[in-house]
Amino acid sequence: MASRGDVQRSTWIVRALHRLNVSFWFLPGCLITFGCVLAIVSVWLDHAGASDAVASLGPPFSIGVETARQLLSTLAGATVTVVSLVFSLTVVALTVAAGNLGPRLVDRYMRNRVTQVTMGLFSGTFAFTIMVLSDVGSSSAEGNVPRLSITMALVFALSCVGWLTYAFHNLARSLQIDQASAELASSLDAGLSEMAKQARAVCGGTTAAERAHAVPDGRIVSTDVSIGTGGYVEVIQYMSLLDLARREDLRIEMMVAPGDYAGPRDIAMRLHANTSVTETAVIRAAARCLIINATRTDTDDPLFNLHLLVEVAARALSPGVNDVYTALTCIDHLTGSLRLAFDVGLEPMAFVDSEDSQAAAGIVRIQTCSPGADGLVALVLPNLRRIACDNTTAALRVLAGCGRIARAVPSGHAGAIVLHREIDAFEAQAAEFARSEADLPALAAAAQAARDALPTK
Repeated sequence: MASRGDVQRSTWIVRALHRLNVSFWFLPGCLITFGCVLAIVSVWLDHAGASDAVASLGPPFSIGVETARQLLSTLAGATVTVVSLVFSLTVVALTVAAGNLGPRLVDRYMRNRVTQVTMGLFSGTFAFTIMVLSDVGSSSAEGNVPRLSITMALVFALSCVGWLTYAFHNLARSLQIDQASAELASSLDAGLSEMAKQARAVCGGTTAAERAHAVPDGRIVSTDVSIGTGGYVEVIQYMSLLDLARREDLRIEMMVAPGDYAGPRDIAMRLHANTSVTETAVIRAAARCLIINATRTDTDDPLFNLHLLVEVAARALSPGVNDVYTALTCIDHLTGSLRLAFDVGLEPMAFVDSEDSQAAAGIVRIQTCSPGADGLVALVLPNLRRIACDNTTAALRVLAGCGRIARAVPSGHAGAIVLHREIDAFEAQAAEFARSEADLPALAAAAQAARDALPTK
């Protein structure tokens, strides 16, 4: 079993890796470092005889000291100028994205690998060129021209120009609102599929009813755990919590999920044990398994992409924007993702001891707050009803999407009851806001078609 120190160290490592993965500077910094190291190696090869071998190829490789200085100076100036240009255009693009798509989408553009690689390639080429330039005609070898390094600098510069063309293409596509919505939906679908797969892997074959009543009350002493700092839960280290629960014979009831806001004194989890957990080290180890961020991200929270799609749809239907087509696109993606949740069998996640564990098999060690497919329906459809009920075109598209979801609901699933309730509520509110009585039959027909698609039992 892992010790408390191992749990804390692993949580710290995961926190650091997540911070580096979403940072705007890490990948460019790595490429700059790589450029400096590569320059040192290439200059060493030049001094070892590679320069003379390249010079034997003739023009344009057999250049002199002054030509080499001018060429490298030109390349260095051009690359650093392009870095400034790319950064300026990126800032402009982020400003446009924040105004048209929503401010919470800016973080996705900052973490765009193409933009990061573009900054890194040009910055790394600049660092490589400057270090090679410092060796041209050095005092230790008068008239020295590192021709291999200069050739490599030329290749890097030409490669950067080709990559820059692709980077601008990618940036232009990413600013298209349909493309942004499709990328959000793709990330959401992948996250839901992974959540369903992980839930099946950790539930140990127990039923939903068994997991729902897994944490006894009255017979077990409960200890509340708060985080100590306010913010949004970015990552929950479930495996570290599971190791802690097995070692200390605990049953942990999570009160927050990734993406939830937790105040400094809010209860993040409850530790259930036969006796009160008084050891401070255990409580601190449990609290450190939650990584808190000042803002909500999609690092370990695929539902954040779901909320972003709702936000884009709400912004599109606002009087200031009035872009119904974008709203319809977001509604299609949202209802498609809800159907996928039923298709993949998304259920609330609970971590259960397996048969090969030292503890008793079948014990639910961690009860999470992750939603099932019915929970997602109850989360999304009310928000769509509030923003789309006063637009008959959007309301009809939502009801059509409800029918798409209903065809994927298994017989006897709790999602059928939730979906039926939301269809009724949506029909009633949309009929109230309809601008013409001629729209009422269409709304009633769409709602009835969605209800007819629900399983009968």
